[in-house]
Amino acid sequence: MSQYASPRRLQVYWWALSFQGGVLNAGGILSCGRGVSHVTGFGTSFGTEGAQGHWHAAVGLLSVPLFFLMGSMASTFLLEHPKSFSNSRYYGYSIVLGLIAIISLAVSLLGWGGAFGHFNASLVFRQHYTLLVLLSFACGLQNALFTERAGTLIRSTHMTGPVTDLGIDLGRYLLIFLGRGQRVEHIKTRRETHIIYLRAIAITMFIVGALLGSMFFLRFEYLGFMVPSFIACVLFLDSFKVQRRLFFD
Repeated sequence: MSQYASPRRLQVYWWALSFQGGVLNAGGILSCGRGVSHVTGFGTSFGTEGAQGHWHAAVGLLSVPLFFLMGSMASTFLLEHPKSFSNSRYYGYSIVLGLIAIISLAVSLLGWGGAFGHFNASLVFRQHYTLLVLLSFACGLQNALFTERAGTLIRSTHMTGPVTDLGIDLGRYLLIFLGRGQRVEHIKTRRETHIIYLRAIAITMFIVGALLGSMFFLRFEYLGFMVPSFIACVLFLDSFKVQRRLFFD
């Protein structure tokens, strides 16, 4: 199956995880003023903090994306390594989803217990570093989750790449529509339309997740992280039923 031919169940997973990505980023911004999946943002923060002579905070913030990287590495290891065994390979996706659920739950309970200080948008590095690390690691796990299955089509924790890809798709589709692009078969036009639809829904779900997640966080503060934990837990339980057919057909 090509990277563009996503089964319907995989689409639902993608949209649910995009919603979850919006919730996680909203939680990071509202709790300590930092989006947790934006590697570019942390690189910029390093520059701004360093320019002001805040080198301890600058280096610490620069280290946070490393945990996003480690999350992606861990996700890939869990998904690919078990394939050398006959039956255990079908549980890699479930393990990753379970880890995301556990990390989100841990963040919620630790925050509720006062481990990260008051819930506000002012970064206190010593208080919020563990929070940023845990959420960034979870986002790394999630973003790499379906990469092998769907190539670069699925990204669920940040929207810069998907919005760029959507712009490219729309540009190509416009050329096809105007008859100025290369001659293509009708089936390819339908495929381009389907990809635009998938990406547009994923971006919308991320935005809706950020909106509804913000409402939860403003009301329940750190307990709002129960929302992504619940979503990941539901997908975790469902994944045992569908992995063999969905991911390895």
